[in-house]
Amino acid sequence: MQIMFTKTIHSCLAIFFIVATGFFLWRELNPIWFSLPWLIYLAVLYGQRLSKSESSLDKFAKGLLSVLSLIIILGAILIFIWQLNIWSLIGILAFITFLPLINWDDFSLAWEKINWRAKFHPGRVGVAIIWLALSYWLALQYLDLRTAEAITSPWQLVDAAFGWVWVAWMLSGLALLYSLRSKWSLLVIMGLFLGLTTLAVAVYQLGFGFDPFIHLATERIIFETGTITPRPFYYLGQYSLVITLHYLFNVSLAFLNQWLVPILTSLFVPIVTYHVFKLNFFLPRAVTALLPLVILIIPFSSFIFTTPQGLANLLVLLMIFIALGHLMSDRIDLGILSLLAIAALAIHPLAGIPAVFFLLFIYLNGFEWQHRWRPVLKKIVFWQVYLLSCLTLPALFILNNIISQHAVRLGYNNTYRTLGEWAAGFFRWSEFVSLFDSIYFYSRLLPLLLLGLAAVGMVYLWRHRRLKQFIIYPIMFTVLVINYFIFKYLFRFDFLINYEQLNYTTRLLDLAWLFLLPLILMAVAQLWQLALKNSFYTRLFSLLIFMAVLGSSFYLSYPRRDPYVYNKYINTSRYDYDGVTYINDRQESGNYVVLANQAVAAAALEKYGFLYYHNNHFYYPLPTSSPLYDAYLQLAYRTRPIPEIIKSVAVETGADTIYFVINNYWDGFKEVVEDHKKNATSWHSIAEKVYIFEYGGG
Repeated sequence: MQIMFTKTIHSCLAIFFIVATGFFLWRELNPIWFSLPWLIYLAVLYGQRLSKSESSLDKFAKGLLSVLSLIIILGAILIFIWQLNIWSLIGILAFITFLPLINWDDFSLAWEKINWRAKFHPGRVGVAIIWLALSYWLALQYLDLRTAEAITSPWQLVDAAFGWVWVAWMLSGLALLYSLRSKWSLLVIMGLFLGLTTLAVAVYQLGFGFDPFIHLATERIIFETGTITPRPFYYLGQYSLVITLHYLFNVSLAFLNQWLVPILTSLFVPIVTYHVFKLNFFLPRAVTALLPLVILIIPFSSFIFTTPQGLANLLVLLMIFIALGHLMSDRIDLGILSLLAIAALAIHPLAGIPAVFFLLFIYLNGFEWQHRWRPVLKKIVFWQVYLLSCLTLPALFILNNIISQHAVRLGYNNTYRTLGEWAAGFFRWSEFVSLFDSIYFYSRLLPLLLLGLAAVGMVYLWRHRRLKQFIIYPIMFTVLVINYFIFKYLFRFDFLINYEQLNYTTRLLDLAWLFLLPLILMAVAQLWQLALKNSFYTRLFSLLIFMAVLGSSFYLSYPRRDPYVYNKYINTSRYDYDGVTYINDRQESGNYVVLANQAVAAAALEKYGFLYYHNNHFYYPLPTSSPLYDAYLQLAYRTRPIPEIIKSVAVETGADTIYFVINNYWDGFKEVVEDHKKNATSWHSIAEKVYIFEYGGG
């Protein structure tokens, strides 16, 4: 089917959609009947203009990515310099719609006939029915596990029956991918991705962690006022995208703040990865269908919640594989890659800065110097950029913390001791008497496994004389590993609590592994092709090993408490909400502060936003840098006399009333409660789950 689009037709469509969507937004009606077809049309248009792919579906996905990236970039700019409201949003969408009129060429949309028909085979149909039935059961189980109670891990809610059904679901899905001969396999891949990445957002009814609550409170302020003060240099890209989707599709901010990244991951990663290998590597279809799932052998915690770091990492991952297709076909189109890099930068600099350097390496790798010394000049510039990329992140991080008046100290940490501890853990003998032994052995083995597979991929490229063309992937890996070692072993961020310091460094390492994925997938593709040439039992054994690896990664991607890991992160529960409501109802003046853990503070943020500040201190503790959190820990761990701590908090904040909140899962909970009952002005219990103690400010 072909549809011819001229400049006149495009302009008429643009005016109609802009006016209709603007009217519905102005009248506070749901504009989805206009905004959805408009977004689809823009995705098709940008896909035609920016992508050289031979697949219409691949073009559509890249076009949609381009449109979303423009929304992220332009919205972030508007939030920073002015406001993001209905009218500025209409301006953004009008700009995106009319932008293609520059250098317009009439074009026709020609969609190839997609073969959704699979040759009828009773066994294949039976496996498909089993997988769909198990998918339905698994979705019901996810919803049945949904809880507002305080838990340490979603795994404490599941039983053996869940595990066995998950094994059957995964095995039938892999078997279905192996047997299908049509594009239905792509839908199966998306279904598997969705099932693997949505356990947390399904189980945690009220959310998990602390950062998502901060971002949700910020998004609500921007939605109501158009901007946020003070204006940050980061995160604005996510805020722009979430608020725009909320306007256009009338989906709640809370839903988007939880589900956006898992859904986008399940949609875009399978399509982009599948088509890169299908169109450029000429692999057997069974191998191509299984390759997107190889990405998930690395624990995918970044993609199970919606955070700026996770969203930016997703854009970098998509950029990595889109660049792979361009490099393979020798057609470097920097348009969509540039949009993704800038969008990632607008969301989170920890992912955006490496994305910009990756884009620069791609450009330098394909740039032809018009000079007789071009080989020498190219190498000099290339290695100068490499050195700059190794130092930029640490330099900018130090500068940002100086501006924020946070002290960063140089401090040597014993690298050899850390490596020795890792080696001791790796070579520690596992008894393999429980499932946990096998899972954590895989966890220890994973870095060596990934490096080994990447080496196999490099050998494959070297044998085909294409290693130089793809050298930017190991280059970027080494850049991020160097940054990781700089942050971990040369800097000390004393203003952050311990787990936050660790979090900053592990994010870099997580991002580094993403740049090895193309090499890893090339290696796995060669290994699977060898397996296909062998007997049925060899192929079955390979699928079982792969399923075991995915299962281990699935378990490791979520919060857990088991014989190997003692996880202290506990989600916000309904009792935390009841507690902050009780305190808020008692204090009409607002001249109070609350000493509580991050779960309680998250409930206050979600319910009341950034309501009060006292002497520049938020009235609930922020676990990243607030002195109130230190005071809370001193009370919870009983390290100083209670009156002394309460008085110091009153002096620090100027508050008349100080509340101390303790949850029943805290170590030494009973002793803490008894101590404060003796000292507090008054106290209150929420179902004996949360105790609230009130102190006068004197």
